[in-house]
Amino acid sequence: MTIAAVPARCAPVLLLLLAVVGCAPSPQGSSTTAAESKPSRPNVLHVAVTGDSHVFHERLKPVSDNPAGAYVNAGLTALDHRGVLRPMLLERLPNQDDGSWVVNADGTMKTLLTFRPDLKWQDGKPLTSADFVFAYRVYRDRDIPLMTDVPERYMSSVTAVDDRTIEISWNQIVVDAGNPQPAHLAPIPRHLLGDAFEQDKHAFAALPFWSSEQYVGAGPFSVTSREPGERTIMQANPYFVFGRPEIGTVEMVVVPDKNAVVARVLAGDVDFVNYSDIPIAQAAVLKDQWEAAGAGAIITALVVNRGLVFQYRDVPRRQRALDDVRVRQAVMHAIDREEVGRLETVGLAGASDTPYFPEHYLWPRIDLAITRYPFDVRRSDALLADAG
Repeated sequence: MTIAAVPARCAPVLLLLLAVVGCAPSPQGSSTTAAESKPSRPNVLHVAVTGDSHVFHERLKPVSDNPAGAYVNAGLTALDHRGVLRPMLLERLPNQDDGSWVVNADGTMKTLLTFRPDLKWQDGKPLTSADFVFAYRVYRDRDIPLMTDVPERYMSSVTAVDDRTIEISWNQIVVDAGNPQPAHLAPIPRHLLGDAFEQDKHAFAALPFWSSEQYVGAGPFSVTSREPGERTIMQANPYFVFGRPEIGTVEMVVVPDKNAVVARVLAGDVDFVNYSDIPIAQAAVLKDQWEAAGAGAIITALVVNRGLVFQYRDVPRRQRALDDVRVRQAVMHAIDREEVGRLETVGLAGASDTPYFPEHYLWPRIDLAITRYPFDVRRSDALLADAG
């Protein structure tokens, strides 16, 4: 579940991160023009995070916590609010209709990726096919500590056709070849790191580039200063693929204590907090204080779900009756999952019959296919009786 806390009279923040959104005070006095009547946008976005970014790149270890990653990096694609994969650095997704995705009879494949024109790194240098070819070499090198080498392990080669196009040869069928995920083949600036990689691969991964203001990515904000464990300052990137962000500066402060994060939100010191840094109990505090005063609202959305699984495998003293699907169905109908959900989330959410959210682009089809088990004691009794 995502918890979004939205103060009243706020303009939405330009980032695909559901979280606490702050805003500048409403204009005072009368207004005679449309421009004057709009809420002023904050020039500095104050962000609180409970963990620090040890490295800014999404693929290198350790990236167990990288709150700045989405600010400083841009991928091949990005997911929109409906879960649809949209081209980002790519001009379009590969598909089999136009020949940019070919599946061969022997199970190998080829994809042709075309990038948007005039892509640039945050230092203003061109971002070209050569950077993706270089990234592939890095991800396939066993001396480089990576979080994952998928999907590159399934690629046999990546070659530049021209500055805006690469051809990928795949050694097996991979469904995501036609739907490259945001971090797949994430580019690395060859003009800055190519020589270092060739000279000493072990030292390459330990360069201060990855964790300091030396970092150069392609995301909406570039790192201008970092105090490890304290704060990271980022400035709007004028070369961002979708244009310079309207927010000029992001100040990301590390606040390890989640209670302190909420306190700073209530004090007005923080404008934006990632959903994972707002515990449910604290979200309820915000709900009570903000909604009573009309100062804001708590909005929830399904992000993480907790499944209910019945144990019917070979375990000591197990109930063999659970081998019968009717018994498992009866148990489902006997549990008031909606009430359990309300209790677990302090009234912020109930039960869900699927891990997909209603706004998801597949929801209409999922909604028709899923089986629901509403709280129904009579139905539970009938199923148990039928099962004997």
